[in-house]
Amino acid sequence: MEKDLSGQILLVGEGDFSFAVSLVSRIEEQDRTHTTNVTATSLETDTTITKHEQAAANMEWLQQHG
Repeated sequence: MEKDLSGQILLVGEGDFSFAVSLVSRIEEQDRTHTTNVTATSLETDTTITKHEQAAANMEWLQQHG
């Protein structure tokens, strides 16, 4: 991605939240002159999301990074 990301970004139906982690990591590398808000959602319940091995670690990482 060459263009800086800013504004409101909604991710719907994240499986293990790995795309959200990648996106937020990319945003953190950018010049922070613009505000970016990422909201990532899942269609799964707290119980069924555990079938994704990395889901818990990715959700924790996202929470730590705002």
